[in-house]
Amino acid sequence: MANSAVAATYFVATNGSDSNPGTSNAPFATPQKALTASLAPGDTIYIRGGTYALTTKVSPGSSKVGAAGNPIKFWAYPGEQPIFDFTGMATTDKALDMRRNYWHVRGIEVRNTPSNGIFVAGLGVIIEGCSIHHCNNDGLVLGASGTGIKATNAIILNCDSYYNFEVGSGGNNGDGFAAKDGCAYGNVFKGCRAWDNADDSWDFYNNNQSVALIDCWAMTSGYDRWGVGAGWTGNGNGFKLGGAGTTGQHYLTNCIALGNRVKGFDHNNGTAGQTMVNCTGWSNAVNFSFYDTPVVGTNLLINCAAFTGTATNLAPNSVMISNSWQLATVTAADFASLDATLAYLPRNADYTLQTNALLRLVSGSDLIDRGLNVGLPFNAAAPDLGAFEFATSTLQQGLITLSLPVVSNGAFQFTTSGLTGHGNVVIHASTNLIQWQPLYTNPPVSGVLQFTDSNAVANPQRFYRTEEK
Repeated sequence: MANSAVAATYFVATNGSDSNPGTSNAPFATPQKALTASLAPGDTIYIRGGTYALTTKVSPGSSKVGAAGNPIKFWAYPGEQPIFDFTGMATTDKALDMRRNYWHVRGIEVRNTPSNGIFVAGLGVIIEGCSIHHCNNDGLVLGASGTGIKATNAIILNCDSYYNFEVGSGGNNGDGFAAKDGCAYGNVFKGCRAWDNADDSWDFYNNNQSVALIDCWAMTSGYDRWGVGAGWTGNGNGFKLGGAGTTGQHYLTNCIALGNRVKGFDHNNGTAGQTMVNCTGWSNAVNFSFYDTPVVGTNLLINCAAFTGTATNLAPNSVMISNSWQLATVTAADFASLDATLAYLPRNADYTLQTNALLRLVSGSDLIDRGLNVGLPFNAAAPDLGAFEFATSTLQQGLITLSLPVVSNGAFQFTTSGLTGHGNVVIHASTNLIQWQPLYTNPPVSGVLQFTDSNAVANPQRFYRTEEK
């Protein structure tokens, strides 16, 4: 993020007019009109709450591009929920088409689209806190296939995609998130959920580029909820990480596959090794399925947990370290709750997932302190198995919050709140949500801690997290 003294701000509201200048007191009526403004890096378009009945796609023109570290922002107005409803769109265009460099979309609900809901390509696009559902194809797609514009360094953060199904496909089209052959390098999903999709929750078919997934949940995909009947072809995988002959090596950390009809984590006959660290497969027909011997790399599973359903179907040369099927017998008694409805709760106001008891370990579980230290934060003597670390009080987790960083004199400044004083406070930074570097350690403190990152100016993009030891 960066400041710009000349950045412009525009507003869109359901009671506005496209004859207005787009100010807060005289907003535009449609997002399409706002995108015709003379937009430059650092500008913001605020979309006020309410339902927008749209008949044409929403897409910036070719000249509307942001800059690294200074994107054009297309944001829901704080505290409000704009809904883009494309029921009346007659063409099969992509609905919210973000094939432009350095845009940041936040907090938009996209529904009832004739094709894909959100389409992402170009450099450094961020899609945050969006909900995509009831699309007549895949919900959110990264990149155009063939010779089209690829998605590079895209970040899909805290988004939901559900109930997507292409009519006439028999269920074979309708993924939550698709990162297929339109991907270049550096793409990341973090904190996203996909559920009740016709085909797969995530589909990486024909993708030869690595993708990272962190804290993502793939749930209950592949079931015929549309009454197709005998011709149903929905694949029913949670994380489908390839296709026949594809060489993309993907990296999943703290991810959950829950109740998918066929497989939780699946290579789909891809020829590359896949890496799973602290992932949980629960109640999929097969939880971890990587049965072909990779041509590129090796399947690596570390600190994972499987419960209910067949635990694994793995190639003989798979590297397995400290997983539940090697160390313990997993039972319902290991978990504070197996109430699956907790996985679908509304998100917090900042779009993060609620912390609750689902799949959290209880004191005395055989899965506590049984893992290998791979550099991720953990409590007590060693990492636990599965997606969540055991804490003395589950509901105390997730109370630490960070304010939105602001730029002052070339430095990022932000405040961490909710600190309990029980241990050192470590602030980490990342430019890609994959590699994290500790920046600063503060002695135990209660309440609030302010931090200034004086090195931020050297990084076009910066993310932060705070850990209380």
